[in-house]
Amino acid sequence: MTQDTVVVAGAGLAGACAALVLSRTHRVIVLEPAAPAAGASRAAAGLANPFMGRRVKRAWRASEALDALRAFDEEAGGGHLRETGVLRPAPSTQLADGFRERAGEHDRLDWLGAQAAAERWPLVRAPHGLLEVGEGGSVDLPGFVEAALRRVTWRGAEVVPAGLESWQADSDGILARTDQDDFRANHLVLAVGDGAHTLAGMSGLPLHRVKGQTLRLRRPPDLPADHPAVSGTGYAVPTEADVVVGSTFEHAFE
Repeated sequence: MTQDTVVVAGAGLAGACAALVLSRTHRVIVLEPAAPAAGASRAAAGLANPFMGRRVKRAWRASEALDALRAFDEEAGGGHLRETGVLRPAPSTQLADGFRERAGEHDRLDWLGAQAAAERWPLVRAPHGLLEVGEGGSVDLPGFVEAALRRVTWRGAEVVPAGLESWQADSDGILARTDQDDFRANHLVLAVGDGAHTLAGMSGLPLHRVKGQTLRLRRPPDLPADHPAVSGTGYAVPTEADVVVGSTFEHAFE
């Protein structure tokens, strides 16, 4: 039986994960005009935080997501997931009460008051106390994407240096037009990230751009190798080589 062909447009995190799964059973062609993880996937800190927002709400299907993250990392060769946990400093005295209550509701959360937090995590400023999240951590996104694409190439997939410009559906499937060539497939997966705003075929979708900023700072010499990531009004994520700090916050910008 001939395998269905899938074109995956984009070789960032979403495209690499799609290709990793689909290459198990399909012939896959990945289109990427730049390098793998060249866009947001290279700039992002890769924070895996199962308790989100000011109300410290557990993310939907967080346990399944973390299991999938471990499985994907292993399938790509392993070594890209750092399960160090996450620290959530309370941003105010008022919100600290809610953080403390959350710790009593989840067995993976521990509350530390200001003094206990300073003693246990002296490099983290938490004058209102903090939550220790006993799961999650961070992913080396560029490393994972590159490893995942090596795995799918080993399975017979193609990674083509071309950018999707348009597509057309007909009785034979999908014709994907790029700046280099045309590709015929049974299915097209759009994982183009910020490139969505340049494609006429996606103009009708309710999408808008969100601007984030990151910096990579020299790793402090006294920072423990297994120090948790920190998630507050921004985030700080230690890697083996540096510390990525940043925030995603602007929904209206030029």
